[in-house]
Amino acid sequence: MGYIGQTPANTPLTGDQLLGLLTAKGDILVRTASTVTRQAIAGDGSIVMADASASSGIKWAGGVTARSSNTILAGSDCGSVISATSSFTQTLTAAATLGNKWVCYYRNSGTGLITIDPNSTETIDGQTTIVLGRNEGCYIVCDGSNFFTVGLARMALLSAQTASSSASLNFTNLTGFTKYIFELTNVVPATTATNLQARVSTDNGLVLVHIQMLGVVRIPATAPTMR
Repeated sequence: MGYIGQTPANTPLTGDQLLGLLTAKGDILVRTASTVTRQAIAGDGSIVMADASASSGIKWAGGVTARSSNTILAGSDCGSVISATSSFTQTLTAAATLGNKWVCYYRNSGTGLITIDPNSTETIDGQTTIVLGRNEGCYIVCDGSNFFTVGLARMALLSAQTASSSASLNFTNLTGFTKYIFELTNVVPATTATNLQARVSTDNGLVLVHIQMLGVVRIPATAPTMR
């Protein structure tokens, strides 16, 4: 027969009484400050995490939460996976409030950009903000003072375009990065000796600040890849 102390301290629970507290598959027993109680099973993929603010000292966390607009990341998001489906700025609760060891996984599942913006003058990876490009994701970790990322690969596909009989392609909203690679495949000009140019601006094309001649494209026997 097993016993777990319960209020009053000298009144133990028998094994049958303990089993009576478990009403569903996956339930577990936890000890609060004064009693033993049932912790119901959570959804698939959830994990148990320590949580000093919970009466039982633990909580279920995890699972994927989709969002299309900003909802400030809070203590309850610790251990969660956030999937952003549109472009917006994601704000964070103050690091001192979240505390050391707060962590969540954040992924940009949309086609735009997600800006991660810590509270006030706090930083993430030493910067006031960072940008997650299309299909980028990382762990966001709090050390009680600021934030840092784990697993952030700083190369992302920002845009992919297909054109037919088009004289130009425009790639906009590329902020947050310092280097870009443009790869052109199956480029076949309409006429021989056609100039191929790249034009750059800092305001989505309103004012051009640089025009770079990439070369002269001639009709080849097979379409080349240019990078």
